[in-house]
Formats: sequence, C-alpha cells, structure tokens
Amino acid sequence: MNEVSNVGVNPTGSALTRDERKLYVCNSNNYALPNEDTVTSINLISKEIVTIHGDFIQPYRCAIATTGDEKEEYVYITNSNSPKVAGTLGFITIVSVTSDEIQGYIRSADLDGPGDIVVSPRSAYVTNYGADGGVKSGNGRSVAVINLKQQKVSGVIETAQGPAALALHPNLKFLYVACYIDGNPGTGVLQTVNLKSKQVVSTISGFSGPFDVVNRGRYCFITNFGSNNFSPVGHTVMKVDVIEGTIVGTVETGIQPSGIALSSDEKLLFVTNYNALYAHANFQDLTYGQGTVSVIDSRSFKVISTHRTGRGPNKVTVGKNNTIYVTQYPDNTVNIIKI
Repeated sequence: MNEVSNVGVNPTGSALTRDERKLYVCNSNNYALPNEDTVTSINLISKEIVTIHGDFIQPYRCAIATTGDEKEEYVYITNSNSPKVAGTLGFITIVSVTSDEIQGYIRSADLDGPGDIVVSPRSAYVTNYGADGGVKSGNGRSVAVINLKQQKVSGVIETAQGPAALALHPNLKFLYVACYIDGNPGTGVLQTVNLKSKQVVSTISGFSGPFDVVNRGRYCFITNFGSNNFSPVGHTVMKVDVIEGTIVGTVETGIQPSGIALSSDEKLLFVTNYNALYAHANFQDLTYGQGTVSVIDSRSFKVISTHRTGRGPNKVTVGKNNTIYVTQYPDNTVNIIKI
C-alpha cells in the first residue's frame, strides 16, 4: 500500500491517536503564507480531512496524551516560532481529538521556540530551540517540563545548545536529548537526563547535525542530518550504547537522514532521507532529489530495504503492522506506506 493525502503547507510532524483512527499533521508554513499555519486531522477510516485553523505560529511537532481517566485524548502542538515578537510568550496549542477544535493553550516565558515534544502519563517534555522573539533559532539551551494535569510549565532542564529531538526510556526514568549545536561534523551531542533530579547525567559527542532520536532500552538511534545550510551533508544513522556512553555502530542511509521511528515490536527502524541540495553557490536554488525511507534491522544494524517516497520526507510516525506515515515537506502531503 502506498497512499498519499494532501495536508497543509510544509508538514513537519505527525501523531496517531491511540486507536489509530486519526492522524494529526503539523503544517509549519515556512513560506509565511497568510492563514496557512494549520494542523490537519485525517480520519484514516472515512478519509475525511479537517483543516484546523487558530492561534498557531509555525506548528512543528505534536503528541497525543489522555486525561487522568484516559477517556479523552488531546493533541499538544508546539508552535516553533513562538514567541514571534519580543515581550510575548511561547506557547503550545491543545486540540481535542473528539471535536478537532482548539481547547486551550499553554503559554510560558519558559517556552522559547518549542520544537520536539514527547509525553508520559503525567508530563510532557518540549525542546526549546529558540524563536524570533526569544534567543533566536538554534540558540536555545533547555527542555521545558509540562504538568499535563495542570496544563502548565512546571520547570526547565538545562541542556547543550540547540536541543532538537527527544526520546523517553521505556521505564520513564530517563529522557534523551539530541542537541544540534552547529551542524558541523562531530559537534552534536546526545544528553541523558535523570527525570527524578531533572539534571543531565551524561553527554555523548560525535554527531553531525542530529535531527531525530529514538530509544530501545539500552540503545539510542540518531539521524545525522548535517548542517541546516546543507553543507556539509549528513548521510548516516548512529547506534549509541547509553549505559557505556559510546557510539557502537554507524550505518549509511540516504542523503540527509532526518526522521526515525521504531516498529511496535522494536525489530525495525524507519529512517526518512530528506535529500535536498543547493544547485548553485550562495545557497541558491534548493533542489529536491528522490526522497526515500531506509528500513534498518535494529539488532544487526544494517539497511535491509529502501522505499521511495515523495520529495523532502522529514518525519515518520509508525502504526500497527508496520504502516508508516511520512510527512513530505515541499509536497504538502503525507505518504502512507505499508512496509
């Protein structure tokens, strides 16, 4: 199966509901088109598509959490260029899965360019990458902790520069933070946070523009996208032993590996290869090549198959039976692929 759904402008992240009946997609609208900062709700059963408009500023990532009685699900959406103007607050938008309507916001001075988000039963963790009205993009140095019951920021965790991606350990005692730094070879780091103390307890270096990270117990897997100006270009995924604190494997995928996700049985890794380069000097004429998804055996750590996608696949979400949902940034689409 290979099915493409139209969404909004520049999709950058997605999340599945618990029953996998709905997929939510963040449309970051980096072109700054009027009224195009949106979230798309796709009913995967009826194929109905709903565009959610409201108070969004470059919505980037989303995660779905339930209320205490686990009956109602909400989508928590990060607004990556908030605060847009100095003196305002960064914020997260909350959407009801039942109604596809905005239910509220979490606004805080401790949110500055909120980017990636992961959730546990009681908390959410959000990277602060930096925004126009704050420390500027790439200059953030913290992760915000959100109390889901109170729906407010309860604290911050100090990190290295440019926290770009997050992963939770299955026992929820540790949070892994991939920090971009400057995108140059070997400068990126992976930090382990003890969630009881809210402190970084280890830092592993050697990554090149880390874009995404997943955890499988003892191991983390990290994509090396490379520099944001597309020079130098990344082309590898690394396997990290977080107990020993060492990189234990490297595998080549495509050009600019970006998103990464584990299958539900943790046997496979799915990696999107963005594949966009400048055709001329001075960063002119960005040209997209063939987008692909590399499938990696998580134990042997070898690529076992490659699947074509649309242009600029940047994030991947995994459902049951190895169905993957790939956001395709320049195409304004989501590709649904059964591996």
